[in-house]
Amino acid sequence: MLVDRYQMQMNYYERALEQMTGKKIKEKIIYSMALEKEITLG
Repeated sequence: MLVDRYQMQMNYYERALEQMTGKKIKEKIIYSMALEKEITLG
């Protein structure tokens, strides 16, 4: 499943962005070209 595949990577990006900007990430969204829709990660 797409969420399982990218969850860890998105968590790393979230942590890096929060450390660089000092701001809390509200949500993580990826876009699936195959499904042609956005998928929100928890």
